[in-house]
Amino acid sequence: MALILVVDDEPTIRRLVAAVLIQSGCEPVTAPDAETAMRALDELSPDAIITDIRLPGMDGVEFAGKVRENADFAEIPLAFISAFEGRPMSISPPVTYFQKPFDVDTLVEWVIKVCRTCDDSSDA
Repeated sequence: MALILVVDDEPTIRRLVAAVLIQSGCEPVTAPDAETAMRALDELSPDAIITDIRLPGMDGVEFAGKVRENADFAEIPLAFISAFEGRPMSISPPVTYFQKPFDVDTLVEWVIKVCRTCDDSSDA
């Protein structure tokens, strides 16, 4: 079962993404901000990370940069979900971008593709 870290300050978005991931056979872990997510990374080894860009405190772009700087986490597939229309291009390697409102089926397809351990036979 794939472990997915979901970082978003909007509780509704966190619950929605978590519910869809559970239906898809994944195990979501949620965080309301980047600082909480960084602490979670120290305890978990997620298969993928989904983060909002606009977060309180450290924003999602800075969070993604810190993830990429850490050799233990640098290769974790990472996706942004955001209402921003422009994709942040300063992250290397580039990350996937889903603009809010996003299609949950497309998000699940991405998770399944990058993790290859989710059960993609469910109706998400």
